[in-house]
Amino acid sequence: MKKSLIVISALIAASAILFTSCDAGKSVIKDVKGNKHELVEDENGDVYQDYYGNVFEYKTDKEGNKISEVYSYPEVVTNKSRSVIENCWVKVDVPKGWEGADSTTTLRMNMIKGECVDVNQSGCQVDFETFYDMSAEEKYDKYKKNVDNLYSISADIRDVTEFETEICGKAAKAISYRINPSNTTVYYYVMSSDYFTFTIKATVYDKCYTDSQAVVDFLASCITMKNVVNQTTTTAATQKGE
Repeated sequence: MKKSLIVISALIAASAILFTSCDAGKSVIKDVKGNKHELVEDENGDVYQDYYGNVFEYKTDKEGNKISEVYSYPEVVTNKSRSVIENCWVKVDVPKGWEGADSTTTLRMNMIKGECVDVNQSGCQVDFETFYDMSAEEKYDKYKKNVDNLYSISADIRDVTEFETEICGKAAKAISYRINPSNTTVYYYVMSSDYFTFTIKATVYDKCYTDSQAVVDFLASCITMKNVVNQTTTTAATQKGE
């Protein structure tokens, strides 16, 4: 990974959660301080993103000219009800029985209703993360090392499995392990573009999601991977309204 990507990562990590809104037909995001950022759109009215997943905002220079500047895509963007959550590479239409987590640093959704929610109101959980300073291979190897360590020290970690799969047509390297006696399984998927690495971590109850394919099918039903992850300059629609 290039050193410049680490700088971009730091900018993204420092970004606050944004609420998307609509202002006179333009794509506008509003930060927690109430500042509005008018985003550059393409000819189809979609928000433009570069290879790194960045968006661009319009500003006015000292001469009064309208110019565009890079605006690093924050780790979490959501509407006020958190029914839609997204980051630079994925948009999640949060399904019924789930909710988008109230977090500024991790794109996450939690199951809040249904048979997989226990008496402690703990249910299935899915995290979506982006890494600019680590390749897909490095990220996978680091996570696998942690899993191997857990397996070596805990009798509750079982059935560690490595495999490959596809999520929404994107190739993913994956590892899973089962946790006893909670009867849950953790599935960790690693994908990449030329410019960053992105991961999905799903912690699910076995009775609701019996295997990786069940998890992949669930993800495919509620997520949209933005074209930026396909290594082409692209546009990506930003959710508007509340």
